Amino acid sequence: RPEARKLLPVPLVLFERLVGALAADAQAADESEDGVCLLSAETAQSAVRALCDTAGLLLEYLENVLDDGTDVTGDPDTRLAVTRAVGSFLAELPDPHASRIDSILPRLLSHHAAPGAMCPDQASRSLTTRFMLPYLLQRTEDPHGLEAFERAKGPAALASLAERVTGNVTGDDDGPVEIDAQEAVGVVAAVCATFRNAMEGTERGHAEEPLAVDAAKAFADVAGTLSEWAERVLNDRTVAWREGGDVEDGTFLRGLQGLRRDGVVGAGAPGAWRQMLDFLRALVPAESDQLLIGANSFTSGGGAGYLSHSDGEEDEETFDGEDAPVFDEDPELNAQVRAKFEAMRKEGALNVD
Repeated sequence: RPEARKLLPVPLVLFERLVGALAADAQAADESEDGVCLLSAETAQSAVRALCDTAGLLLEYLENVLDDGTDVTGDPDTRLAVTRAVGSFLAELPDPHASRIDSILPRLLSHHAAPGAMCPDQASRSLTTRFMLPYLLQRTEDPHGLEAFERAKGPAALASLAERVTGNVTGDDDGPVEIDAQEAVGVVAAVCATFRNAMEGTERGHAEEPLAVDAAKAFADVAGTLSEWAERVLNDRTVAWREGGDVEDGTFLRGLQGLRRDGVVGAGAPGAWRQMLDFLRALVPAESDQLLIGANSFTSGGGAGYLSHSDGEEDEETFDGEDAPVFDEDPELNAQVRAKFEAMRKEGALNVD
């Protein structure tokens, strides 16, 4: 068994890479004029079925761990690695195993001190939430997914994740996680979009109002932290940023920067979540969701890497003073962004100190 465990990262990483390759092939076909894939339709369908079956087996392992404590590895790092692999599949195909995932979601996302929780500490809980983030973003567009999200206390788990990736950790944690600015923007944007989905679901009658209130409170709790982080990223020219920042990233960061450092007040007042929803719709428009779902940065940074001490990626890049965000080089756009969110505050769309 120890020898088998040493080899476990290989099939898990291979599984993630195959999922990514199939998704990339399908995307290339969608973007090409003739719609031609590298794989034939029969080969692609066969591969998807095999990956779906494998994801089901990995999910069965997690179910056994959560239901009766049966863990053939006895290793929390292995559980994280399997969760990451399952999350990579769910990011591309959330539907085949949705009901099974929804049934264990409360224990996947629960605080480590809660009975039946899978994660032994806050750090592993944040990673598990991060691995599930693309799934949560898609699943909260469905009424059944909203129910599961509420049962799992999803808003609280997302708020905890947002604090961790932006470097703000609580006393029971083990310190801030090392994450570059581009990854953090992807994670925080997806968190905000999931909060938006929860509130929109309530607005459409697909969920009860307590879910929208919980999502609004969770965002309000971290708004000050996110505002400080966004300002730090925008102003710190030494922040590691791969390939330069996109204009869209700058729009998102400047929207967060506009929040006061003390955060949003009155989020729990009756109907206040509707004002919060207006802000989040401007901050993360629905049309950006597909881009967020397809970004692998949400599910990187852990999992199989804990077993092999490497996640298979290339060596870390080093950054010097010239590696800086470029999105702040468009003063006209920046002025428009600041004006838009300032107008929202004046109109009462956001209550801030």
